[in-house]
Amino acid sequence: MYLINSNLGDLQFLYVDLVITTTVAILMGHNGAYPYMAKQRPPGSLFSFPILLSILIQVLLVMVFQVLAYMSLHYQPWFPYEPHQPKPCSEGSDADDNIFCPENTVVFIMSSFQYILLAGAFSKGPPYRLPIWRNYLFVLDILLLCICTCILLLVPARWAFFRDVLQIDLTVNSNIQYPLCILALITVYAVFAYMIEAFIVDSNVLKSCLRRIRCKRQPKNKYKLVEREIVEDESWPPVGLLTETHPGNHAEMVDEFT
Repeated sequence: MYLINSNLGDLQFLYVDLVITTTVAILMGHNGAYPYMAKQRPPGSLFSFPILLSILIQVLLVMVFQVLAYMSLHYQPWFPYEPHQPKPCSEGSDADDNIFCPENTVVFIMSSFQYILLAGAFSKGPPYRLPIWRNYLFVLDILLLCICTCILLLVPARWAFFRDVLQIDLTVNSNIQYPLCILALITVYAVFAYMIEAFIVDSNVLKSCLRRIRCKRQPKNKYKLVEREIVEDESWPPVGLLTETHPGNHAEMVDEFT
């Protein structure tokens, strides 16, 4: 958007930050604990390699699909060959004129879907939490947000309310084929986002490769080091001798236990 001297509108930002992000952030953590204990422990740090790898891949995936949605405009017959030319910011011009453009509408709708779908992909269930469908309010929130965003994408051109309030360029909706193309692109994105979490980040192959690369010979946690010393020390526990110091005469008495 900055490349074409444009930006999201105020109400578009409110829709993303207040309607989508706030409700999703509040409800996505309401998954209950899984009823059975898992054999493997969860990551001990938010900066562990699997978590950072998941975030990095998802960020790259978001960038790729936003660029694909943006570039898809240039292949539409109704789209001008020249990109959006913003009006100069003079006293007689309206700042909102730079927001009403197809590029803004496509990026806004695509990013809104990505917020919603990525929250669902990050809401992992077993083996530590209940499945996502057990969080009924969160699932209902995702469905309602998807329906509302679909309405913004498929709104008829005669509905001037969305054009005036959310500053959506309705020329994007003039031909039903292009909104359906965006929906198909969003569906492909949702599949990739879920597959990254299910088959790459949580895969046993990745964990095995990490163990081989790191060549971890001893644990870093202090309690694990103490536990290893206790296991490897054959004289532990010290059964047989007990040393006590009496404060009166400072004598040491040794008792033998059987």
